[in-house]
Amino acid sequence: MKDYSWIKDRAFGLLAHISSLPSDYGIGNLGKSAQIFIDFLANCKATYWQICPINPTGYGDSPYQSFSVYAGNPYFIDFDFFKETNLLFDDEISIAKSLPKDFCDYGRLYETLPAMLEIAARRFFKDEEIQKICESKLDSSYKNFCKENAFWLDDYSLFMTLKKKFNGASSDKWTPEFKDHKKAKKQKYSEQECAQMENHKFIQWIFFAQYLQMKSYANEKNISIIGDLPIYVSFDSVELWANKEIFDCDKNGNLNYVAGVGPDYFSPEGQLWGNPIYDWKNSYSKCKDFWIARLKNATKFFDSVRIDHFRAFADYWAIPADSKTAKKGTWCKGPDLKIFEDISRALPNIKLIAEDLGLLSDAAIKLRDSLNIASMNVLQFAFDSNKNNPYLPYNQKQNAICYTGTHDNDTSFSWYQNADEKTKNQFRIYLKTSGENAHWDIIFGAMLSPSKIAIIPLQDLFGLGHEGRMNTPGNPQGNWQWRALQNNIENFKSNSMSYFNTICEIGGRV
Repeated sequence: MKDYSWIKDRAFGLLAHISSLPSDYGIGNLGKSAQIFIDFLANCKATYWQICPINPTGYGDSPYQSFSVYAGNPYFIDFDFFKETNLLFDDEISIAKSLPKDFCDYGRLYETLPAMLEIAARRFFKDEEIQKICESKLDSSYKNFCKENAFWLDDYSLFMTLKKKFNGASSDKWTPEFKDHKKAKKQKYSEQECAQMENHKFIQWIFFAQYLQMKSYANEKNISIIGDLPIYVSFDSVELWANKEIFDCDKNGNLNYVAGVGPDYFSPEGQLWGNPIYDWKNSYSKCKDFWIARLKNATKFFDSVRIDHFRAFADYWAIPADSKTAKKGTWCKGPDLKIFEDISRALPNIKLIAEDLGLLSDAAIKLRDSLNIASMNVLQFAFDSNKNNPYLPYNQKQNAICYTGTHDNDTSFSWYQNADEKTKNQFRIYLKTSGENAHWDIIFGAMLSPSKIAIIPLQDLFGLGHEGRMNTPGNPQGNWQWRALQNNIENFKSNSMSYFNTICEIGGRV
């Protein structure tokens, strides 16, 4: 069996989603916004930049609930490009510059950016000279992109066009001739609908051309990008609509069971996600092909790939589709070692990370350890007075990544402030600190840990309180909005960079 270990040197990185970066357009982007942050990473002497999924967000604005596991989020496109190529003019782009800079207002983003992208797409297709300029600046051919990505792009552009046709409804609400994927592909579409499909392809071309330019810039600065793949697809996704045979559902897409987790640290009530679950038992071959294609595509955009909710490959929580809570689920056996044997044959050089947080079964631990796959340790979980706690530094393995916290945690400063006295005392004793600067203490703990990689959320680096929290699992509103301000970065560079670099050096991370 392939050994999935790949981490060789001690190093560190920062966790910051693209949406959180400073920019002029209401949300972080792939242009100057990302380049400035990459320069900041390089100045910090970081080796890694970990991001959340880059796909379009659906209900709740979560990147883990997307219309497509392949498509890129159009909001991340650098709109300066459209000005430089005359695809948009100042008066057309000015409204985006009025969007908030201190948080992501997804409602206003939805009202503003798609209309601007549609104007840009129409101009692109009407002007051959602009087409040449765009392809030259992006170092990418639109036609080649469409051809190379047809395996997902054709279905995605049709799916998004049909969503608009049905006022944003999910595919189970469409009329029969469109609800069925094969029938929908045979329908005749109006000139306007065909133009909408082309527009979606154009937007995806721009996104991925800019993304690859951004990734190239990061790699030139010796920054590797850790990407994130949600294990499940969304119910409202092109994948369920076009590939019903690999999910546990009927021919109309009605789910028998849905995904989630039982009660754990993040949510005492468990979490009812509602995602389709894979039909590993009856459709293993097609499920396997789906995953290999997905991971192969991911290797083009990420230097290493974190698989969210890795446990589900060993055993997964299946909840009856009509259930109102996550408590009524049943543990079912996943594909286990077999899927990774098939992945290793198809993708022998892939670098994987297992998101192995929460309650792990013996089967999940056995699978993780048999693969020798890089795992995760979160220091916020370590201080419960249990000497066998796997997240305590002296229990951590070297082939792992140590985090102060994740996108699902409160910031470390706020976590410490709100911890019970027993936890605070354990924290202070273990790290030999007063706790007055808890974020620096926990960063120091991560840097000194045995785990070969340490990852620090940007909010912890800035010492932010609860206002910096990115996501609260189980809470459907108010998440994914946090953004860094350029002032945060400049203040850190002026007041804390030297101290941070010293901590990194003491920890052997640079």
